Amino acid sequence: MIVTAEGKNIYPEDIENVFEGLPVKEFCVFAANYLWPQRSMTGEQLVLVAHVDPAQNINGAMRAELDRCNQRLLPYKRVSGYVLWPEDFPRTASLKIKRNMLAEQIGRQFDRSVVQPL
Repeated sequence: MIVTAEGKNIYPEDIENVFEGLPVKEFCVFAANYLWPQRSMTGEQLVLVAHVDPAQNINGAMRAELDRCNQRLLPYKRVSGYVLWPEDFPRTASLKIKRNMLAEQIGRQFDRSVVQPL
């Protein structure tokens, strides 16, 4: 669960449901401060991390789809940007995404400037 500066609760799974059907191999949503910790409780932003199939051509269509899906969300639930991740997401034996492990990997390999704004 992500808590905004206004005290509103956001469940990443609820946001991910809105983005179902994106032209990517897999994706998930994180709080930017979870990926790149800061000592601030204000200005929390949501970031969508997408693993794109290497055979797929990334163009304006994906960004347009992200924008379209984002408009269906309440303003405080909107994703502020996205990160393209080059590898398969780590998974448990039951095929759930290991969010903690993925967040650590993203935080080590990228800094906050890699987020493409929406």
